[in-house]
Amino acid sequence: MRHWTPEQRARQSATIRQWAPWKKSTGPRTSQGKSISRFNAYKHGLRSVGGRQLIANLFRQRCYINHINALLKQHTNTPNELLRRTPYKMTNPPDLDEKSWYTERISGQT
Repeated sequence: MRHWTPEQRARQSATIRQWAPWKKSTGPRTSQGKSISRFNAYKHGLRSVGGRQLIANLFRQRCYINHINALLKQHTNTPNELLRRTPYKMTNPPDLDEKSWYTERISGQT
């Protein structure tokens, strides 16, 4: 970083005020330049609304997985027993040892 002396700073300030580049700035003039500049404030990727929602949902999912892992560490019960006692009651919880409920859902036979 450059270290300016007070004399250099005053001289540069006077030069810039004399030059006045802010008076000559007009922005984009062509239609192509205008179409490009309209995206200057566009948010995309993980900064967009959808990206922030994705991050929030992944965080909630990670918290749920950590909660289930903590329950598994506390109890010697099998995953089937924990699934049946979960506060999110399922009317007919699937048996985790039997894989047919999973393959039926994938193939579309629900």
